[in-house]
Parts: sequence; structure tokens; C-alpha cells
Amino acid sequence: MELVRTAHSLGEANFHLQFTPKYRRDVFRDGVVRLTCEESFRETAARFGFVIHAIEFGPEHVHLFIGACKNHSVSRLAQLLKGASARRLRQQCSDRFRDKLWGDSSRPVATSSTAPSAQRRTRRSSTTSKTANGNTGKPWTTTRTCAQNSKL
Repeated sequence: MELVRTAHSLGEANFHLQFTPKYRRDVFRDGVVRLTCEESFRETAARFGFVIHAIEFGPEHVHLFIGACKNHSVSRLAQLLKGASARRLRQQCSDRFRDKLWGDSSRPVATSSTAPSAQRRTRRSSTTSKTANGNTGKPWTTTRTCAQNSKL
């Protein structure tokens, strides 16, 4: 890692990002999913001008060590990497992890009563319990640590 020179500064900005799939499902056990995700990360880095120094996969998370990214905020880096990788994974290999992420949880709850009010109450309570359990529909969660050094 070397210092990055811009018009008005000299320094480095390195970030350690950890991305975790929804519900910490073990989607990265599949080699094709890991390879597709890594290719997407590297292409995104090349396109937006930052460097990925290291990528490590666990069965249910990925660690990225990113450098030369002084022009991007942490939230912007996470947005770029997660958006591009999620899109590519869904396009190329969603059949390999669809059952792990989405399963049967999106189906409506059936009731034995035929009264419309009973069905309405059941659907509302189902939605409320999903929200109370933290099911917000976001496919990733992000944990980050930052290391910034600046030398003038």
C-alpha cells in the first residue's frame, strides 16, 4: 500500500468492510457464488478507481480490505459493491441460493375462517410480527471498521 497523491493532499485511506447476507445464510459455501461475487467486486473497484487489497469469504460473510479510496465515503463504497454484486448474483446464479434467502417466508398466511375480518386480522398480525422480528427485506447488512492516515 502506498500513499495516494491528489491535487491537494497526500495520504491513504483504507477500509475493512464485512458484508453479511440476510439472516446470515451460508450462500458463500458455493464456489460459483464466491467467484461471481469476487469478480463483481474487482470490476466495480476498477470502474470506480479504488483498490481491493484482500478478499476473504466465510460461509456466511465476506471481508474486503479496500485502499486508495480517498474520493469515496464508506457508505458510497458499500453502496457500489453491494449493489453491483447483488445484481450480478441475481442475474447469473440466483438458482444456487434462492431457497436460502427467500424460501417460503413471502407467502401469505392461510386461515381456516372464511370471514373477511378474520383474514384481514391474520394478515396484519403476520406483517407486524415480521417487522417486529427485523425482517426489513434488505439483502445485506454491513459491518465496517475504518483506518485513515494522512500525511502532508
